[in-house]
Amino acid sequence: MNTDGFKSELAALGTDLTDRAAVFPGGIAVAFDFPSAAEVDDPRVGAAARIVRAAATLHGELAAIEADKDRSPEWKQREAAKANERGAAALAAERAAATVLVDAFDAFDLREAAVPALAATDIGGALTDNEVRMYLRGLSSDDANKLAQAIAEGQHPRMVEAILRAPVPLPEVLTRTAAAAFVDAQERKDPQAARLRETARRVNDALRMTTAHSAGALPASARTHATMDDAIRAAAVGIGERANRRA
Repeated sequence: MNTDGFKSELAALGTDLTDRAAVFPGGIAVAFDFPSAAEVDDPRVGAAARIVRAAATLHGELAAIEADKDRSPEWKQREAAKANERGAAALAAERAAATVLVDAFDAFDLREAAVPALAATDIGGALTDNEVRMYLRGLSSDDANKLAQAIAEGQHPRMVEAILRAPVPLPEVLTRTAAAAFVDAQERKDPQAARLRETARRVNDALRMTTAHSAGALPASARTHATMDDAIRAAAVGIGERANRRA
């Protein structure tokens, strides 16, 4: 994936784009680690770029304000406060939009993971499903994460079926991983589809990481101006409502 133009744009704002992250003035870093096979025009790559650009723009504005030798400390303080407010709002909006894209891809995974329902007479299968789900609900967070890793590696196919047939959702890390594992098992029959699926998942995971890291992308002076979680939730609701109206 060619990011030369984006790298130059960020450099003008004082931000360095490395192979795996954007590094803002002061050393704050946000992951930007997409697979080489990702397309630059993929909406999820664009969403990550807009997150990084919003943060870089704020850092650049603050640096320019501070470097202005013709202005008083009071002016700098006022202008920095305005920039912080604008920047925090812009970053929250971009993070919200990215969250919608990540969640949409995860929802697609769940729809694709159409595990056949058990026959009404399959009492043994129903009992097995129930025992598996009781076991999973008793796992600690660490054990659930370890199991999710094993499932992602193709282990425990019967457990995957029980997770995806659960009438009450299990821990999100297990549900998401089981859905991806089931789809992967189906697509291994078609190597080309499997390659495309792997790239798509890695792109989604990269955007998920950028979005998560960007919570700390604001300069310390901006954090008092941002209630990031509330802003992201509000913006995400609005984006989702507009998408539903278009559908």
